[in-house]
Amino acid sequence: MEKVALIIGAGDAIGSAIARKFSERGLTVCATRRNEDKLQPLISEITAAGGKAHGFACDARKEDATIALFANIEKNIGELGQKARDGKITIEDLQGGTFTITNGGIYGS
Repeated sequence: MEKVALIIGAGDAIGSAIARKFSERGLTVCATRRNEDKLQPLISEITAAGGKAHGFACDARKEDATIALFANIEKNIGELGQKARDGKITIEDLQGGTFTITNGGIYGS
């Protein structure tokens, strides 16, 4: 199963560095920041190095925008959301944890 890392606030420093590390470890990177144009250098860098990356404009201060972002990624990029909707998710699918990284810290289980 494809593993997806979502980085909210993929700015020029810490957020971009985190995105690069996830990509180096084989995860598909979904990077967000308020200005999508500023994400293009990072997305291009990751894909040029052989990784998978998608950039999204999202103002994480707005709950509706964040909910829509998650829905978009689950529907179009990650297969875990579809498996959960279909009732086909297994315990093996959840091994390794699911993490959300924000400017406020790293949360996971």
